[in-house]
Amino acid sequence: MTDPTPPVAPTTPTSEEEPWVGRDQELARLHGLLGETAAGAGAAVVVEGAPGSGKSALLSLTAREARRRGFHVLCGAADELGRDVPLLALREALGPEGADVPAEPDEIVAYVRELTERAPTLITVDDLHFADSATVLVGQRLAALTRDRPLMLIASRWLAPARAAIPGLAPIHLRLRPLARQEVEQLLRQLAGAAPGPRLTALARLAEGSPRLLNDLVATLIAEGSLATVDGIADVAPGTQAPPRLLATVASRLAGLPSGTVSALRLAALLGPRFGVEDLAALAGRDLSVLVPMLTEREVAGILVDAGGSHLGFRNPLVRQALYADIPVAIRALLHHQAAQILARDRAPADDAVADEAARHLRDAREPPEGWALDWLVDHARVLTVRVPVIALELFQRAVDHAPNNDLRMAVLWKYLSASAHRIGRRDAVDLARRFQAQAADPDHRAFADMLLSAVLLRDGRTEEALEVAERGEKAHAGESEPQRRRATRFLGLRARVLCYQGRYADAEPLAAEVLERTGSLGDPTAVICANHVLGRVRLSRRDHLGALAALDAGLAASRSALRLASDLEIDFGAARALLLGDLDRLPAAMRGLEAARTVGQRTQALAALGFVQVAGASLHYSAGRWDVALGELAAFDEQAAADAWLPAQAHGLAALILAHRGRDDEADERLARVADVPIPSGGPLSRSAHLLMARALRAETDGRPADALAELAVALEPGVAPDLEQRYLLLPEIVRLALAVGDEACAEAAVRAAETEVVAAAPARAAAAQRCRGLLTQDPGPLLTALEYYRRIPRPLELARTWEDLAAVTAARGDLDGARAHLNQAVDAYVALGAAGETARADARMRVLGVRRGRRRAAPRPGDGWEALTPTEVKVAGLVAKGRSNREIAVTLSLSPRTVQTHVSHILVKLGFGSRSQIAGEAAVRLLPATPTHTGRT
Repeated sequence: MTDPTPPVAPTTPTSEEEPWVGRDQELARLHGLLGETAAGAGAAVVVEGAPGSGKSALLSLTAREARRRGFHVLCGAADELGRDVPLLALREALGPEGADVPAEPDEIVAYVRELTERAPTLITVDDLHFADSATVLVGQRLAALTRDRPLMLIASRWLAPARAAIPGLAPIHLRLRPLARQEVEQLLRQLAGAAPGPRLTALARLAEGSPRLLNDLVATLIAEGSLATVDGIADVAPGTQAPPRLLATVASRLAGLPSGTVSALRLAALLGPRFGVEDLAALAGRDLSVLVPMLTEREVAGILVDAGGSHLGFRNPLVRQALYADIPVAIRALLHHQAAQILARDRAPADDAVADEAARHLRDAREPPEGWALDWLVDHARVLTVRVPVIALELFQRAVDHAPNNDLRMAVLWKYLSASAHRIGRRDAVDLARRFQAQAADPDHRAFADMLLSAVLLRDGRTEEALEVAERGEKAHAGESEPQRRRATRFLGLRARVLCYQGRYADAEPLAAEVLERTGSLGDPTAVICANHVLGRVRLSRRDHLGALAALDAGLAASRSALRLASDLEIDFGAARALLLGDLDRLPAAMRGLEAARTVGQRTQALAALGFVQVAGASLHYSAGRWDVALGELAAFDEQAAADAWLPAQAHGLAALILAHRGRDDEADERLARVADVPIPSGGPLSRSAHLLMARALRAETDGRPADALAELAVALEPGVAPDLEQRYLLLPEIVRLALAVGDEACAEAAVRAAETEVVAAAPARAAAAQRCRGLLTQDPGPLLTALEYYRRIPRPLELARTWEDLAAVTAARGDLDGARAHLNQAVDAYVALGAAGETARADARMRVLGVRRGRRRAAPRPGDGWEALTPTEVKVAGLVAKGRSNREIAVTLSLSPRTVQTHVSHILVKLGFGSRSQIAGEAAVRLLPATPTHTGRT
């Protein structure tokens, strides 16, 4: 037998040129096992994961570390072409082809035994799923040696839920999960050389956390010139899809599969990300007895996953896209029509999800619905309009374009065509609603047409027309029968909503109360939703925040009880409720509610309602200091599908404000120019005007026009404005500051009085704003210090920074220049953490007039968000959360009060952009690992 000398292992990928992200915990575990093996206690490990998850890189890096520690290292890999060659992977590990190496099982075991007597030994076998049975049997024998010898075995294989463990081979299993969101962003940053933008991040979701596919994606985008870096952000153009070259690369990796299996996978890809095995059998024209073995072969284990019941799914969207792209376009259309027929006609859908899929296939068949397809479309029009309005609109349009005008089904098609157009924010929704109104003969159809037309007109800001339609509808549908009373009550609620939008709260409130009184006997959730929407806004105009929250909660509950009838209203209520919670500084709850609303909107394709969610999310992130996230939300906002006419102005105003804070004046001016001709409205839209007012004022001040800046904000002091401008309290401290700067003490005093009227117990941020105003007017540090105490406990970093700045100015005016300099340094630290270069420059200019300049800085400020933004105490709290400790247990451990711990947890949630403790635990588990050597690489 060959003398056991240290073999020359075959070359393995070193991965030195590639980023290494997200596998440090597993690598640390393997390094620890190397140490135990060197001490005489061996180990056998199986590393499992999807293709491209980093298994090969993990084996390679462990082998490199073992060589560094003086191990004998034997590395081999099984492959599909050699699956029928006995012991190929192990023989490859023992030496290069043609070398004199052991070839029989007994010889291999003896050889390895002798190696372990000379030095600790590591054997790695990659792609064990391709190995022959002899290799597995020898592996079991080698695993037995690990019990009392310095031998470590590592094998990698694809992860498949149905695969049983190999007895005796690996008592230790490491499963490689997909990269988490933060890890994907980190990998994208390394690959692209800059922070990933929102569109690149969205495109990367197709990779489902696969390091290999993320590498392929970015490499392809760079090679095609599709990735551009602007202002430190790497992003792709709007509408960029997975590049065909990338899909071809992914498809080429499937070329080794049997042709029949590839054909079946292509048809499965056409059916969708999740598909029924029976549906696939029907589409393929094969018996299940033939098809099932093909889908359960070990080669397919890394491609498909169990999706519940009799369904399978694709593990990765890019693999599915690559398979789908391989089907010729003409054949695709025929197959989609056949799939639609299987799902819609032959299977008699048992749930709405099946109807969604049938509609998708009908759309992709590229033919007008006729015969059975048209009958099915009419029968399912309502559910499709609510669940998949984009697809439904296209199908309805094709149907009305080709069906004869005397077809009795036309009324239903026009009804849901106009409703779908409204749901996705189509600009021609008014015209479509009027066309449906002109055709409607049935009373229910006429009522639906009038309500839809009024809602669309309201969305477009045509409130007088909307009110006229609502009043006319209420009269037209009056009567004593229950259907008439239900229709009339809905129109009454709609009329109240229009009046509320106009700011006529005194007129709207009694109408809403009457609606709720009527619905007690009618049990109509739609009317209840409308009435609570009005009551919430009316109560907010009085600064009754808790009453408004109760109304929003009631409306949200009613919208959920209405199920698919009111998903848009559920989204609207959810976003409005999130904004209210944010105003109450209950940010984690606000973000959870907002994400719930976003989930409903994405699931039901409610593009118009989603626009409100995006702008609301941007507002919340702006307040919390997560300005990059806010700009990402605004970049994704589609103003052509806005829920109302004023929403684009709000979006541009907020974007301009952030850009102005950061000193990007040209970009801010470009945003403001888009809404230069938009007057500040009255009524409901004024409630969302604060950011636009602040942006216009900040640009005027930056340009050296403080009087003009004051004039922009002074609208907040006009009579009758307070009920509508719910965020007025944010403007008032700036009004006081600017008024004092231009010598208008009367204006400053008026702003202080206004701030004091805004104070309510449920919203302490308003009291803090009033303290700022009072401290500025009286030049008294006391109220400013009180405000500071509040801002330091909650995530409002801009207000905190500006209060430090105000305190610096007041302290300087009292002659304490050293104290003023210290306060200014605190303000600038906060501005720099926000990236607010414009605010830093403005604060420096303000203080120079008072004879104060910043001192030398001792340390770089902490970032405003992300893990690096956590304070040392917050890191400790996060670590204890990861260990499952309660707030009370954490308080005892760290000698803090439970309330202080809760405050720390709230700050952590905001800084990390999370909505739950479990997300904190997952992040901390990754971040707080024992230090390991830094490596780079991937599979």
